[in-house]
Amino acid sequence: MNAYIVECAKRFAVPKLFDWPIGVCEQVSSFTDLQGDELPLEGRKQIRECLSDNHGFWLRLDDFGCDSSWEYIVSKHPAFCGSLVKRLRKWCRLNSECYEYEGTQITSDTWGEVGSIIGEYQNKKVWYSFADSLDWDAGDFGDRESCFFESEGCRAFMPNQLMAHDCHAILFYKDKDMTRGIGRALIVPYKDPVTRQQDAVVINAYGFTRLKVARILSTVCGLEYRQVRPLNKDTWQGAFWINEGDGYVISDDVEKYDSGGRDNVDFDFEIESRQCHECGEGINENEGHSIDGYHYCSDCVTLCELCESNFVGDGELGRDNCGSEIIVCRNCYDDLTRCPCCDERYQA
Repeated sequence: MNAYIVECAKRFAVPKLFDWPIGVCEQVSSFTDLQGDELPLEGRKQIRECLSDNHGFWLRLDDFGCDSSWEYIVSKHPAFCGSLVKRLRKWCRLNSECYEYEGTQITSDTWGEVGSIIGEYQNKKVWYSFADSLDWDAGDFGDRESCFFESEGCRAFMPNQLMAHDCHAILFYKDKDMTRGIGRALIVPYKDPVTRQQDAVVINAYGFTRLKVARILSTVCGLEYRQVRPLNKDTWQGAFWINEGDGYVISDDVEKYDSGGRDNVDFDFEIESRQCHECGEGINENEGHSIDGYHYCSDCVTLCELCESNFVGDGELGRDNCGSEIIVCRNCYDDLTRCPCCDERYQA
């Protein structure tokens, strides 16, 4: 491990929590050979295509996943233990009806190819860097579904608020030149209320599982990790959304956290939540409207075509002095003249 990274790791568990080399790209194993990690969907698809191309077999992925699992290593299971290749071969022997090719056996060469596919994911090396600016674009690190990048919503301007609370990110790349991002996670500071020591919590991972990120980060820093239940102001929802209410604490002493690994960790951050007073949807700070002291989204606000003021609701239909149909607020509607024949309102 790089000596500079090791030195930074020694400073990790002291008050200067995030004293990492920002933007420095280092290589690390993704440690997917440890128990608990699963072959991703892309790898499962490659195995299925390998069996189909070589022998016409079609692996029924759901059936295998129900009987065993796609974890790389399983140590305790009533029927299927050991490496993923070993479990796949055994399952195939026991479930020949899940294959469609006149009873032909899968050759050792094909199983070798399957093993190579798994190995590419299991022993994958990645490059990582730390960032103190959460300013990437949606999709840069496998996070197209990230709520931080909603075009309109109370979390659309969340990055600036998180940076104000010293939150960082760990970013993962396919190459050393950092041209292809493949994953990322938030690293949130947490001060233990008893010891007052600052630890870190991994949440909201994309492209990588939270468990995998915790393993990598703990190894890089020479610390331990443990699963916890992160909250903010006693909830994992709201403006600061914590995915699935789940995360991993990184510390030099995880025993102070619940031995079951699910103790609450409350960041207690003051996070602004701007929501529409009418429909409850989140509002981007640059797209909302303030009326009578309340915030409203654009969908709930209409511009009066007479007084040119914003009002809440769809408005009323009337006609201007040229006979054209207009949308007006209630006050302007009441000021219009009512036609005695058709009850239409028009501008006198």
